Amino acid sequence: MPAAFAEQYYSVSENNVLRGLHFQTPPHDHHKLVTCVEGNVFDVVVDLRKGSRTYRQHQSLALNGARGESVFVPSGCAHGFYVRSKSATMFYNVTTSYVASHDTGIRWDSAGISWPSARPVVSDRDAALPALSEFDTPFVVPARGREAAVSRI
Repeated sequence: MPAAFAEQYYSVSENNVLRGLHFQTPPHDHHKLVTCVEGNVFDVVVDLRKGSRTYRQHQSLALNGARGESVFVPSGCAHGFYVRSKSATMFYNVTTSYVASHDTGIRWDSAGISWPSARPVVSDRDAALPALSEFDTPFVVPARGREAAVSRI
């Protein structure tokens, strides 16, 4: 896991809100350390890295603010979450600065994820993201070296 973070930010969402699946593209891609500081969320990471053992697969886990649970999201993975509690506050540490022209994602309902609700509240921006099947990934696992893995912290 990286030792230096470039930016920190947070989001507050209400019950039944789904955010994601977001990432930044190269050269502004970044690792994220995502922490639920209040509430309960169903958190999801989708691997978009060609050559990865888990390419186009997803991992989901429950994050609870009372326990301050975090997940490490490697560069090349999309991240999203669904709020199960009345509200939830998510805190993000990222290894590169935000660049609007490289901020994108894939549509929440296109990666085979069994979300807790079939009718979540989704922003217009997130609803308009391309489907996973339409996304031409720029992410590739390096030929040498070890690929970073999603991990609960």
